Amino acid sequence: MILFKPYSMAIIDSFDDVYRFTRNEKDANIHMEKPFMLSNGIWLETGGTKEDIISDVYVIIKHCGFSEDNLLIEEL
Repeated sequence: MILFKPYSMAIIDSFDDVYRFTRNEKDANIHMEKPFMLSNGIWLETGGTKEDIISDVYVIIKHCGFSEDNLLIEEL
């Protein structure tokens, strides 16, 4: 999804005053518990709970124009 519309990710650096993804390394290091940089330069928060991750995925797919019906989450 990030490769599908990379510009979409740039405008949702944070929501609800919680940083989950950003293009700014300084913000990632200040606001994120375990930042991880993807190959396209986007930093992701990797220290969230399972519920945080699921919620974030729904926000991302909706923002990128995908339907929630296209998502199937399976716990391992």
